[in-house]
Amino acid sequence: MPETLWIAAGFLLLLPAEMKPVAATTERVANLNLQPPVLGHTDQLFCSWSDERGASIVLHWWNAPTPPRDLGPLSLAEKWEVSMGGRHVSAARTNHFMGRKDEVLVAWPPVTDHNASALLHARGLSKESFDRILSQSNVIDAGQPWSMTCKSAPQNPQ
Repeated sequence: MPETLWIAAGFLLLLPAEMKPVAATTERVANLNLQPPVLGHTDQLFCSWSDERGASIVLHWWNAPTPPRDLGPLSLAEKWEVSMGGRHVSAARTNHFMGRKDEVLVAWPPVTDHNASALLHARGLSKESFDRILSQSNVIDAGQPWSMTCKSAPQNPQ
């Protein structure tokens, strides 16, 4: 299956080639609701991809150790561990997601060395396909440059 490499914030995501970009937005969010109160803001990057069947992959990236706001209640039906670039990643299938009854595959890649947090979720993919995406993707080393964007990586001509 052909794949496309995406540079998405601090990740190199290897997605199926049929996944096409849908949205890439950034938002500056005030840190007013955190406990203890924090002054300032967090930048959030939101990127999404989908295919013709309606399957989708979404990335939320925050340049802070925790998201600046609650995304809603979450209820897990199943949990497991998968590897992403040699790092252990917690993954799950939900019963409820972002406050709604919704079955979604979710992963929380560890990006604490970036002083950041991230959430990946997918709809319409099998657990095996989701795990393959995670295991073939990688976290960019904290010492390497990265930015709050989602763009396809330059392809090496063969």
